[in-house]
Amino acid sequence: MLNLILLGAPGAGKGTQAEKISEKYGIPQISTGAILREAIAAETPLGLKVKAVMEGGGLVSDEDVIAIVKERLQKDDCKNGFILDGFPRTIPQAEALDKMLAEMGIELSKVISIEVKDEDIVKRMSGRRVCKGCGMSYHIVYKKPTAEGTCDKCGESLILRDDDKPEVVLDRLNERLEQQDHAEWVTKIQEYKEKYPLVYHKDVLSGPFVVEEIYRQTKGEAIISTEVGQHQMWAAQFYKYTKPRTFLTSGGLGTMGYGLGAALGAKSGREDKVVVNIAGDGCFRMNMNEIATAVRHNIPVIQVVINNHVLGMVRQWQNLFYGQRYSATVLNDAVDFVKLAEAMGAEGIRATTQEEFKSAFEKAMNLGRPVVIDCQIDSDDKVWPMVAPGAAISEAFDEADLKNK
Repeated sequence: MLNLILLGAPGAGKGTQAEKISEKYGIPQISTGAILREAIAAETPLGLKVKAVMEGGGLVSDEDVIAIVKERLQKDDCKNGFILDGFPRTIPQAEALDKMLAEMGIELSKVISIEVKDEDIVKRMSGRRVCKGCGMSYHIVYKKPTAEGTCDKCGESLILRDDDKPEVVLDRLNERLEQQDHAEWVTKIQEYKEKYPLVYHKDVLSGPFVVEEIYRQTKGEAIISTEVGQHQMWAAQFYKYTKPRTFLTSGGLGTMGYGLGAALGAKSGREDKVVVNIAGDGCFRMNMNEIATAVRHNIPVIQVVINNHVLGMVRQWQNLFYGQRYSATVLNDAVDFVKLAEAMGAEGIRATTQEEFKSAFEKAMNLGRPVVIDCQIDSDDKVWPMVAPGAAISEAFDEADLKNK
């Protein structure tokens, strides 16, 4: 006698393996989904009860599932063994099944768990097609029917079941994850936010103001890309992101020149979105020729240059920790980004005040072609708070701490 349980995430291949074992050893493959559907179709008392629960949007209770499994195991074809395909799914179900099998005098031979990567599961399940006539299962990649969309066995059409749709599969996979509780860490983060609030000088044009104004005018719906440096930090701090894939940045890789190309790609893929690349004047020099690419292909990105005439992040460290010895960070030359933009066929606008930037960005949003906004800010604006080299995060400091030393 061979009594097996096959476990694994939805789409892990339990059904395929169970089918092969069933054929080889002549024992039935039993899945709770199948027997629930059979009970509903047969309109048994238990099946009608389950149908009412499911139609009402509820979950079938463990008690009812166990009762249906017991009913199925009592049939004659289970005398020589069975395969429980994907059941039990929870610890309470496992405990109830263990008790039920003991009462029935049934001993399990093996419990096998099949582990598969989540991305493979989504591909497998979303590619599955089922015959609406006989229930035969196919796959658009791994088990194709002879005629596309038609069952080889009965000639009925094949369908994608609702529970095989990618978004449903992901929801089912997420249900398997235990809810995490990070209350202690969230509390600590809130403490840091209160201790080091994000503040800046409100009376002049600055990096934080520029980012906040972009957020205000785009209502938080833009895709933001960045280069590397102080502007990158300000873009992370002062734009409130609420959706994935709306903040494109190289992070700690420090890839100067990444942002403008990323913005062109993002705008090409999401023409419905406002796409803004925020760069420092040092980073913009790495790839400013791509403004010509934007013009050539009519990709209306908005390039905002936070122009402080220095390599700001390095200068900030040189200012605070290296006795203001500025080595290779001063870019105070005669480069004119407005004229550069115009030479490449784009719109160029210079902003030196908050009001000028507000007007410039509003114009850029409505022009429908590539725009470069050159924002002139102070060369000693800094990113706050910050942590000194070798110090702990608990020793972070801001401008007020610096003045009080």
